[in-house]
Amino acid sequence: MGDNIENARRLILHQIEKLFNERFCNNIVLLRNELWRTAENCCPITLYRYRPDNLYELDALDRGEVYLSRICDFDDPMDTFPLLCPEKIDEVIDSQCTESNIRILIEKQYPLLPEEEKEKYCSLVIDWFSTEKYDDFKYLIKETISERVDELRQRLRCACFTEASESKFMWNEYANSGKGFCLEYQLENGMYECECNRIGPCDITLVTSFLPVVYDGQADVYQHSHVLAGYYDNWLIPSGEEHLVKVVMALHKRPQYKREKEWRILAEDCGECEGAVFVKIPPSRIIVGPKCSDEIRACLKEIANKRGIPTVESRCE
Repeated sequence: MGDNIENARRLILHQIEKLFNERFCNNIVLLRNELWRTAENCCPITLYRYRPDNLYELDALDRGEVYLSRICDFDDPMDTFPLLCPEKIDEVIDSQCTESNIRILIEKQYPLLPEEEKEKYCSLVIDWFSTEKYDDFKYLIKETISERVDELRQRLRCACFTEASESKFMWNEYANSGKGFCLEYQLENGMYECECNRIGPCDITLVTSFLPVVYDGQADVYQHSHVLAGYYDNWLIPSGEEHLVKVVMALHKRPQYKREKEWRILAEDCGECEGAVFVKIPPSRIIVGPKCSDEIRACLKEIANKRGIPTVESRCE
């Protein structure tokens, strides 16, 4: 089981880095499958969710549902907030605003314009680059990028899992000091049904399958800032390209959280979801907490019998 997880983690992260550094896919579904393609021989992967002892969690378990939290509501304000270095963004903008690129744009926009007029427009734009207006232009782009990040974080949802089996830290942190329970999942690359309280069909987009978290700080996406600023001038950004930026944003956390060994399933809601949002993912096993009460233990066994899944007692002391 450990080898499965480690191999899958390594292969998936390698694939993300390859796609991010080389060329994005245009289509979300194709990209989503591509991220998992090299890891498919590692499936299924065993992951866990430690849950507290309350009626809300028992009800979700009874329905076979996993809650998708809004990422912007996480305790860590830097979680999913990308590293946007102003100086580096300036470099990206400057690298695009070159004389050769200006000539190409003028040629595309005004193909019938006489050559001397094209030269004139090109000179005017180059001269404009040396004025304060160009600095104002770059400042506006950076402001737009920050606004776009906030917008994305409002709509991204996430369910968190862990590789950590029988972890005393996880029992204490997420299962009310062992009074709750832990759910084991056998997970594969697949689409999962969304359940929310919206009236009518919900068009929430499950933008990726289960992906591992990297504990190296904030996501560095400055080389692709044009994606986050895409709405600045109605740029047509390929859906797969924007999706991959979201994936990279959501999979980087600060090193102090490393012992959580987290994996995530990401989704982006339609902006009109009413109330709580869930995905249907039934667990393969229930692990009863080491300090679980008789009342909660009885509820867990009743749900397990009803759903036809086994329960075991935790070995953690």
